[in-house]
Amino acid sequence: MIFSDSFYRGMFFIAAIWNLLGCAFLLFLPRLIFVPPYMEKPFPPLFYQAWLALALVFGIGYYFVYKDMYANKNIVIMGILGKTIFVIIFAVNMLMYTNIPKIFWGAVCGDAVFVIFFLMFLAYAE
Repeated sequence: MIFSDSFYRGMFFIAAIWNLLGCAFLLFLPRLIFVPPYMEKPFPPLFYQAWLALALVFGIGYYFVYKDMYANKNIVIMGILGKTIFVIIFAVNMLMYTNIPKIFWGAVCGDAVFVIFFLMFLAYAE
């Protein structure tokens, strides 16, 4: 079957890379997203940096799941919660405020797909 241990291990590795690359992109290339005059990089950077820190920690968590899926199922549950909340908050705000960079729809859709795969893994792991 396509949905095997090997599939899910690879998926968690991709989830880790997804979060880590997203953090790196936003940290080192913010001007590609936050383009004046429509949107500046958040200032003060407290909330922006805290968001990046959380995404980084979740990415590290998905790497732990990749290394040992069954011992780290609780991280998957946290990932489902975190990604679901992110998707809802970003989707609602992007629909309400037109000045948010459209590139974030990629993150919203990507995280929504991961939520589905994470739920499928939990069902598979039972």
